[in-house]
Amino acid sequence: MVEPAVLLLDEIGGGLTDAESAELVETVAGLRDRGIAVLWIEHIVHVLMQVVSRLICMDAGKIIADGAPEAVVSQASVVDAYLGRGA
Repeated sequence: MVEPAVLLLDEIGGGLTDAESAELVETVAGLRDRGIAVLWIEHIVHVLMQVVSRLICMDAGKIIADGAPEAVVSQASVVDAYLGRGA
């Protein structure tokens, strides 16, 4: 594709060093800034938080939070699902 409209990424941050993660963030942000929509499935949340403007969090196949990244990761339902109750 010469001019893609959407980029789909699935778990591409796993196993990367901090330097590689920083390069990945820079690359994906550059693509996003060129107008390419990015749908990124990732469990390494600190990497996502540097790039995304919207974060959707799922548990057992259901959306439990959707919105601004900072708001989503602070929701009790997200903390419970990913860190366990009382975390």
